[in-house]
Amino acid sequence: MRWPSINKNTVIVGVHVAALAGMVALNTQVQRLIPQGEITTATLLPALAFHYRWVFESLAIILAGVWLTSGGRLSRALFYVLACIFFGVNALQLTAVKLSQQFVSALALENIGHIHLLLNTTTVLATAGIGLALMLYLWWFERVIRSRPSTRSQNLRISLMLVACAAVVQLHKFLPESVKQRRSALYAQHMDRSTPPIGSLLSQFRVTDVKSAEAQTLLTPVQIDLAGKLGIKFYDSKQAEFPLVKDQIYSGPPPFVNERAATPQNVIVFFAEGIAADLLGLNNPNLPGITPNIDRFAQDSRVMVVDHYFNHTAATYRGITGELCSIYPTFGGYDGWDNMTVPYLNHLCLPHIFKINGYDNVFWDSHTEGVANINRMVKRHGFERVFNAEEMSRDFLGGEPSISSYSASDRQLFKALKTYLSQRPNTEPEKPLFLGLYNLGTHANWPLATDGVPYKDGANPVLNNLHNFDAAFGSFYDWFTASAYAENTVLIFTSDHTHYPEEGMISAAGSHYQPYFVGRIPLMVFDASRQRPKHFDANYSTSIDFAPSLLHYLGFANHRNPFLGTSIFEPGRKEMDGVGLANYGDEFFFVDRDGVHHNPDGGVYGKMLPDVREIVNFSKRAETADRVWRRLWDSYYVGNPGPKAQSKI
Repeated sequence: MRWPSINKNTVIVGVHVAALAGMVALNTQVQRLIPQGEITTATLLPALAFHYRWVFESLAIILAGVWLTSGGRLSRALFYVLACIFFGVNALQLTAVKLSQQFVSALALENIGHIHLLLNTTTVLATAGIGLALMLYLWWFERVIRSRPSTRSQNLRISLMLVACAAVVQLHKFLPESVKQRRSALYAQHMDRSTPPIGSLLSQFRVTDVKSAEAQTLLTPVQIDLAGKLGIKFYDSKQAEFPLVKDQIYSGPPPFVNERAATPQNVIVFFAEGIAADLLGLNNPNLPGITPNIDRFAQDSRVMVVDHYFNHTAATYRGITGELCSIYPTFGGYDGWDNMTVPYLNHLCLPHIFKINGYDNVFWDSHTEGVANINRMVKRHGFERVFNAEEMSRDFLGGEPSISSYSASDRQLFKALKTYLSQRPNTEPEKPLFLGLYNLGTHANWPLATDGVPYKDGANPVLNNLHNFDAAFGSFYDWFTASAYAENTVLIFTSDHTHYPEEGMISAAGSHYQPYFVGRIPLMVFDASRQRPKHFDANYSTSIDFAPSLLHYLGFANHRNPFLGTSIFEPGRKEMDGVGLANYGDEFFFVDRDGVHHNPDGGVYGKMLPDVREIVNFSKRAETADRVWRRLWDSYYVGNPGPKAQSKI
């Protein structure tokens, strides 16, 4: 066998491979694969196997470039296009890893409306500099390659190397079992980030089609049984036109006695943007003084803290929809609510039920007009009055302009809310208030507002925004406890989802943190009318249970509903107690006492995953076919939301 001779082409290939190795080594996610000081044969081999796809995708493209630049103008032009795509995608993916510890996801593409968070002076100048360097590099690369004409033997060597690349991709199948196990553990910890940058980006455009099949597509008896074990109840008839509808929200009595039952209570829910329970001071002693006011709220004798409670979906559109309507929503983000391409679908959501029970439904959205469509979404879900940033400024802030062009600041939001509640009559038992609120100041990659309060030295933007939100909340909490509302209002503090796993979140959360968009979120309930334990264990429930749990807690009349969740206060509500399920797009997560398990490919959850995927997609088919709820049914409950009305349906 005659080894290939050393020439300029092979030197260029060698330089590229060395540069690739350096890029891999310096990448944030690679550094996290092997803790410092633990590099051994047992850890290094699985780490290399973890990245084999990335290495050989890059090597294959480099070798193809060597071959293309030896041809005519058309092939050289193709090389330029290929190289620009390759380096552009890698730059994009490395930026995504830096910001969120993972490649660009389908969820990120859905939220492309927030691209302004990345487009600042620094990123624009850096992109322009990289683009110029790339053009100069390509010009140099082509000159070097073209200085040595293509030969048949050279083309043969390149072809053989490409074949070798394809063969090596399959070598992981022949690794020792111990290495395979370690490699699987890396996958579980790092959300399958072994997928190469280009392949990963392309895969995000592959969306599970839940719209093409009819809602009645049958689940197997095994899948129906599994759904029940997970707490997801379907109507008994497989042929039902509305397969999600069941007869009861809950079966047991309300969990806590309302000692002032004759007086209807106001209900206020803070759907705080992206608050992770792991960052709150009461849960993280390594962050002293991060949330003194939320901690003070949690310690109030009138507050019950719910533990082991997780978000069930992401991001905001799905999170709020899922909490209000107890569903795994199909639509979210850019290709949905942002562009208002979501069809008019009938859901039964909390505002509908509160209206049936005689409540005013009001929602506060801190966005300025036209920035997002949270306001339109919650109106579809039953809120009759929605305030945005401009209306807050005009009606409750004396014309004070919004801090940014995107939203009112958290300070402005809570200040306006205090004014609104102060002006609203609080003495009419006939018209109690159900109010939802969404802030924006704690969003991922969000700059601290100019009226904000940074945390300590201000080095971590995630902690700055959380600390600032806490200060704004504290001002409201002091006003609230001194007002008449404290005596007749259930005040709930929760979040639309956990915080996005950006760099600041990971560095602050601690070594136990798993960088997923599913995690613990707060759920705290202020109520002066009921005697309750200081802590209630949700036992790894998720926010899909929020709506039925709130209705059960308040003791609202039971009736038919399409909720997928069940009340966390219901004893024996599901056979697989201690297991929660989260989903967005084609990403599935199981949560239990051992943590969050993402798209598991082994073990009990791995065996369940195909059936769980069918169960959730079954509910999404019902949603997109508008077979969740019939709006006409609401009228049967008005004035009589009990069994008599139910019997008419």
